[in-house]
Amino acid sequence: MRSRRFLATGVLLLTMLTGGCFSVAGLHTARPIEPGSFQIGAAFGAVARDLSSLGDATPTTEFQLRYGLSERVDIGLQLLDVSTLFRGRLNGVSLDVNCALWLGEDMALAIDPTIEAYEFGRYYWLPLLWDFYESEDLTLTAALRPGWFELTYGDGDQGRILTDFDIDSHLIGVGLMAKWRVAAGLSLVPEVRYVFAEDTYGLDFVTFSLGLLH
Repeated sequence: MRSRRFLATGVLLLTMLTGGCFSVAGLHTARPIEPGSFQIGAAFGAVARDLSSLGDATPTTEFQLRYGLSERVDIGLQLLDVSTLFRGRLNGVSLDVNCALWLGEDMALAIDPTIEAYEFGRYYWLPLLWDFYESEDLTLTAALRPGWFELTYGDGDQGRILTDFDIDSHLIGVGLMAKWRVAAGLSLVPEVRYVFAEDTYGLDFVTFSLGLLH
């Protein structure tokens, strides 16, 4: 039990101390949480333009609060790049509404409309989430994530990865997430994503994250 507490503390400290740019962690499965209940989550990770540039990956951090509206619907509010709060600003925020299309005994299918707003632009996602394996302690979730990136630029940081886009971009992403319960009320959530961007540069990006849910 003590080692698990140390692990949880380490994840949360890394979440607060690292910086980043955009969301790399869903922090929820296709199956909504219980109606009337809350779930909190934190994640840290990294984003790179493609697999060949992992050495130049940018760290990212996020924090999420979810609430169960009904058996088939929950909503999530996510703060993106949490470390910027210590510098007096909020880099990004995300809102999603997870709607279950099918709930089986050991599988679930959901659609999860999401908007992410940043100082340099906005993402509009329409992910399809599939819990294709569920056991008492482990859930595996696959995701297909079509989306759209709208560049607003403004006075945002020129160093952000996606400011290389000079036009609005269609996006399509795939991902795999695992939710592993390590103690009562505590789960580790690793996730990997690959997103293909249709723009003049042909930039894609790959992300990795490790989250903690309570």
